[in-house]
Amino acid sequence: MQDGRAFDRDQSLDVVRGIAILLAMGWHLNAYTGLPLLDWLLQPGRSFGWAGVDLFFVLSGFLIGGIVLKEREVSGRFDAGRFLGRRAIRLWPVVWVFLAAQLVLADKSWTTFLFQNLLHVQNYWVSSISHLWSLAVEEHFYVILAVVFLLMNSLRDITRWMFWGLLGVIAIAPLLRAGGLLFGADYQALQWQTQYRVDALACGVLLSLVKLKWPDAFRALQKAWPLHVVIIGAGVAFLLLFEKDSELGATFGFTVAYLVSASLLLLIYKSEIIRRGGLFFRPLSLIGLYSYSMYVWHMAASNLAVKLAAKVGLVSPAIIVPLKYGAAIGVAMMAYYAVEKPVMRLRDKIFPAKVHVSV
Repeated sequence: MQDGRAFDRDQSLDVVRGIAILLAMGWHLNAYTGLPLLDWLLQPGRSFGWAGVDLFFVLSGFLIGGIVLKEREVSGRFDAGRFLGRRAIRLWPVVWVFLAAQLVLADKSWTTFLFQNLLHVQNYWVSSISHLWSLAVEEHFYVILAVVFLLMNSLRDITRWMFWGLLGVIAIAPLLRAGGLLFGADYQALQWQTQYRVDALACGVLLSLVKLKWPDAFRALQKAWPLHVVIIGAGVAFLLLFEKDSELGATFGFTVAYLVSASLLLLIYKSEIIRRGGLFFRPLSLIGLYSYSMYVWHMAASNLAVKLAAKVGLVSPAIIVPLKYGAAIGVAMMAYYAVEKPVMRLRDKIFPAKVHVSV
């Protein structure tokens, strides 16, 4: 039980988080080191690590969709204010502490990042802290999800509406990206802006809907592991061939990225392999435990580590890359125990969970 509250930590989900954050960090931190084994380990992050964000999106949609759907099934209604309050308390304090540290320590003007991130518009309003764009997409999606469920409170059975609505979002988003490209949107906008990226989160919610309403179908999906292996293999090949800053990559590539993510989630979630190999997967699940703080802090922590290393003459990539990871993980652990974990306890006191879910 997580903090004695209504959440169990699911090791398989922490493994998914661990994979996602290592991919995302790899996109930002990895460089060629000249050490063959290390370079082989770093290659996925260096090549398509940006897709770690899509894995986070699918996982977030799966978890948040499951919480909202289960709460409505149990209570018959959805409390939008309570839902948004829980999400705000869960996410904002870690970011606020990070932004406060940037105000004191960073060598950039507060006007280049503060209000962009406080108002969660950093994916539209250019910020010098650029990696937090995906948090804005998630925040916008939570608001959209809350409004949709609030409007559906009067409906007795929302399953059909939700199913077709989510499929509609999934179908329309790549068309929006194609239209955006046609009418002059740049590649960064197609990757960052909410209207172009909600399909990955919608995919996660759709998986949670299938799990709750059609559990036999969900189990059948999980058992179709050869299909998922093919999807992951073909999808990774596509991502290697077509970069995200290309016409095909910026339109259909993001769809491929979250389909690969969905297959990976279905393979790992409640997997017997994860359960039996608990000790083997423990380091990855621990990385997943600290993944949110790591996501927020990894760029600042690694940049500081590089500056300090340079002062003592350490510049070799073979030393610097592991040092960056060590700094990111170390700072994330401190942020988790000093801020994130106490805040989760506070949240559960202010807004106690109505349903019991695995996270």
